[in-house]
Amino acid sequence: MALEFRCKNVGVVCNASIEADTEEDLLTKIAGHAADAHGVAQLTATLVNYAKSTVEETEGRASSS
Repeated sequence: MALEFRCKNVGVVCNASIEADTEEDLLTKIAGHAADAHGVAQLTATLVNYAKSTVEETEGRASSS
């Protein structure tokens, strides 16, 4: 199983879907996307917790997004 985060699930107008096999890898990818696409230099604990609350498990193996 892979973990999936979607920007639109946290109220951002963005169609990005980010997948990873572990929570740690997923958060690293989310942070990179947030910086590159949305100008968020650093994720606060509040943003991390909110993002984690929307993560879903998917059937497939994670791909690099």
